[in-house]
Amino acid sequence: MSRLPSFPVRRAVPILVATIVALLVGGVVHRAPQSAGSALETVSGAIDLSSLRGAPTPPDPLRTGPVAPIPSPPKPALLVRVPYSLPVMSRPGGGQRVGTLTAHARYSGQPITAWVLRVSADRKFGLVPIAYSVPYRTGWISLTGLRRASTPISVLVDLSQHRLTVRRLGRTIMRLPVAIGSPSTPTPPGRYFVTERVPFSPWSSYGAFVIGISGIQTRLPCCGNLLAIHGTNNPSSIGRSVSAGCVRVSAAALQRLKPLLLWGTPVVIQP
Repeated sequence: MSRLPSFPVRRAVPILVATIVALLVGGVVHRAPQSAGSALETVSGAIDLSSLRGAPTPPDPLRTGPVAPIPSPPKPALLVRVPYSLPVMSRPGGGQRVGTLTAHARYSGQPITAWVLRVSADRKFGLVPIAYSVPYRTGWISLTGLRRASTPISVLVDLSQHRLTVRRLGRTIMRLPVAIGSPSTPTPPGRYFVTERVPFSPWSSYGAFVIGISGIQTRLPCCGNLLAIHGTNNPSSIGRSVSAGCVRVSAAALQRLKPLLLWGTPVVIQP
């Protein structure tokens, strides 16, 4: 039986290892083509070794993507004490004069504290509802030298729902049914503020207390034309459209509103 030729095994092994290392460092791995039915996938092209050389890793979209803004909590309403009649202008610091912000409430003569809807970019001027203006208007006053205050309380009167809602920093703390103006003397929508607080006889048609606001009822055939939130001696009228324009509440509701609706408190009436 003939012998098989011998091969230099010890030399072949180093050569084989060197060949494999050279192929890997060169960055290319060649594989035999796979048949269509093979379960293995063909890998071709260069192997990216950049991460091994200290190159920066690509950004993670979950960490570097846009961040949704955190909503700001509602802020207290800005109020200013009006020590004397102030000119109201069409724009901050100028424009045309569109009215006068009076210093005293019309019925009681109590000092006016006004609600500032918005402040100019330089913080020197404020947009206010013009108390008792006909037609309803807003305009800009100078805030220089005016005493400032704030309130967390605001009131929303929804005429379509016959409902009054009290909020503290945007959070509802009270909902009350109300009577509103009749079809012939409707309650005018607008952004108002509390101008006066006057006690009355509990047996009067206004109930025990009147919270006057800065609006005017322009469609009254007679008598006073000031808008107010007040009580009533006719509890069955609550929830109906029967008043001369004021917002009526029950005696119990009036007692709950009385400590909250101080001078300057915002009162928004919407259709």
